[in-house]
Amino acid sequence: MALQQVFSHKLADLYFDSEKSYFEERWKTESEWATDEEFKSFQYEKIEVAKKYLPKLFLCDTRYLKYVIVPEMQEWLDKVVLNFWNTIGLEKCAFLISTDLFTQVSLEQAMTENAQKFIFRYFDDETQALRWLIANDETKN
Repeated sequence: MALQQVFSHKLADLYFDSEKSYFEERWKTESEWATDEEFKSFQYEKIEVAKKYLPKLFLCDTRYLKYVIVPEMQEWLDKVVLNFWNTIGLEKCAFLISTDLFTQVSLEQAMTENAQKFIFRYFDDETQALRWLIANDETKN
């Protein structure tokens, strides 16, 4: 893949591969100390970046995500962020599982708040996640 960094933030970095219409988000350990406002601010900035590229595939590397998504923030994520992904034609999203159990559970709760139009799965192995993402055969999900 020909990934290019398209955005850097203290919470996470964003990358894009135009050939594969592939977007990547890599969370940083600094996310542990993020306020709700910082988390929201990053999400809004990510949406603006994603609007430029309109990816079909998305790898969300949450292995170092330490921000616990409380129920109120889960609702906000559903209304704002997940709604955005649903409307731009995202097809698949792979999550690399957080090393923090509370963060992982809160992420999964946020993703199941409402039905998503895109297929998503959780992985603990990056190679398997990438293989699944770039597979053209939808029966391999």
